Amino acid sequence: MSSLTVVNANDRFVQYNDAGDNFFKETLKKRNIKVETGVKLVEINKDNQTAVWKNIVTGETTTKWYNNLYVITPTKPNQPLVDAGLTNSNGLLNVDH
Repeated sequence: MSSLTVVNANDRFVQYNDAGDNFFKETLKKRNIKVETGVKLVEINKDNQTAVWKNIVTGETTTKWYNNLYVITPTKPNQPLVDAGLTNSNGLLNVDH
């Protein structure tokens, strides 16, 4: 039996767009995909296929086994764009939707 768990350090998937965030949450719920929030990845051991996760509130760490692990690392504002004054206060580019 296989399962999929999405792990997110935040309680939101799309920080600045409620419709996008709701889309992710509703789709995950509809497909019965487990979601864990409030933890961040701190270590991966590829030899024994384990990952260490840290609870961002308590600081407690948990080691979990994985079969396949796909990670999207946190993004940060692009410093040259910030320095050029092209981003807003959140480090995002202003675009005309």
